[in-house]
Amino acid sequence: MKKEELKKALDLVQETQTFLDEVREVLHTDVFEIPAIENFYRMFDLLINSHYITEGQDWIFWWCYENDFGKAGLEAFDEYDKEICRNFDELYELVKQYEC
Repeated sequence: MKKEELKKALDLVQETQTFLDEVREVLHTDVFEIPAIENFYRMFDLLINSHYITEGQDWIFWWCYENDFGKAGLEAFDEYDKEICRNFDELYELVKQYEC
C-alpha cells in the first residue's frame, strides 16, 4: 500500500474515533454497535488484511487502537532494543516489509 493511502485510511479511522468519542460524551452511550459504524471498521480491517500479513496488521492495529495513533506515547522496540514506530513515518517503514 502506498504511504499516502495508508495515511488517508488511518486519518479516516482517527476522525471516526474522535467523532464516536464526542457522541459517547454527549449521549453517555456507546454507538459502536450501529451497523454503519461496525461496517466502517470491518471495511478498515478488510483493507489492512488485504495489504499486510499478520505482523503488519498487528503493528497497524497497535498503532491505532493501543497507541491511539501515537498520542498514547507507547514505545515499541525491535529485537535489538532499538526504538521503532514513534510516528507514522516509522510505522510505514516498519509495515512495508509485511506487505502481501
